[in-house]
Order: sequence, then structure tokens, then C-alpha cells
Amino acid sequence: MPEPEPEPSPASSSMAIVPFSEKMLFTNPRLLPVRRFAIHDQEILIEQRHQTDAMACDWDAGGSLTGAAVWDAALVLAHYLPRVMEAEGGSWEGRRVLELGAGAGLLAIAAAQLGASVVATDMDQRVCALCASNAAKNGVDASRLSTAILPWGSASAVAELDARTAGGGAGWDVVLAADCVYPGRRKDGDGARADRPLLDTLLGACRLRQQATETGA
Repeated sequence: MPEPEPEPSPASSSMAIVPFSEKMLFTNPRLLPVRRFAIHDQEILIEQRHQTDAMACDWDAGGSLTGAAVWDAALVLAHYLPRVMEAEGGSWEGRRVLELGAGAGLLAIAAAQLGASVVATDMDQRVCALCASNAAKNGVDASRLSTAILPWGSASAVAELDARTAGGGAGWDVVLAADCVYPGRRKDGDGARADRPLLDTLLGACRLRQQATETGA
């Protein structure tokens, strides 16, 4: 069983040059079938299927669904979660959280363990199933963390998801997104247009909360 991956620490003055290859376990932890993380005095066990036949996907340059593994920004944000609420003088307990591009579920699980009620979304049912499985393996109840398909670019899809989720109608307290943009998959000439669906979804979620606040919901 691999050792828990530690919290990122500030860079020191020393420097090292390490050979890197996407196909080597030594340099690419996304290829590992299982990873363990020590976050907020909790241990989170994440199963990854980034390179399995069941997660093969033709449009992905890597040959597998990107959501079937833990990426670096999700790990950093998971460690940062307590500081978000500390800045507001509150806690995650009882907060309704929407995660976009939840993938294997590390960030959603970390938020749920802090007391949030999380809806972890992705655009592939296989990835949602992996996220739900990882949540269950870490003792996170389905009432605390649920999964859903959410295509980006539709404000109505965000509103419908809010309406059918427990406590819905008032929008989400927090929207989380990590490692949702991958420039390497853009076609020449796409530019910022490739990110527009994600931006529209974020704006749709924020407007729900604003409307609920204005109407006193």
C-alpha cells in the first residue's frame, strides 16, 4: 500500500532535475491504481482508473478519461479548503457545495469530511460512478456526497440540478472546480472560446445564489 501523499510545502533554495515521462509510474502518480492522501488529519484512499480499458476514451490525448485520476490542482485545493472558511470566520458544516469536474472524488470527499453537503458533477457516468465508489470506501454517506452528470454551457442544467438536490432552490454556498481546463486538448484557433462552456456554467451557478439572496430564499 503506498504511503499517504504529504501536504505540499514551500519550495526550498535547492534544485533537482528529475526525468519525467507520462508513461512511468515513478514520475506519473496518475498511473497508480490506488493513492492515499493525508488531508486535514484524515486519510483518503482514492482508486484511479486512468489507464484501464474501462476508462478508454478516443478523444483524450492520453487514451483514457482524465477524470479517472487525481490531478495536482485538486490535491492543492483539498489542503486549502479549511483556510477558505477561516477567512470568513465560519466552517464547512452544512454548506451546500457544487463541484464541477469532480473526477475521482478527492476534493469532494475532503469537503464532505469537513461537514459540507456536496454534489460532485462530471460529464461521464463512468467517472461519476468512480467518484461515488471512492466516497463510499472512505465512509462518506450518500446523503453527504451525491454525484450527477452536468454538461457545461447550460444555465438551465445548473438550475435543474439545484432544484432536484436536497436543500435546493437557494443555489450553492460554494462552487469548487480544479483541473477543469486543459490547454493541450484545444485545437488551433480555439483560444478562450474552448473555456466558454465552463465559464457559462460557473456564471449560472453564481446567478442562482444571487437570485436566491435577492428574493430571501
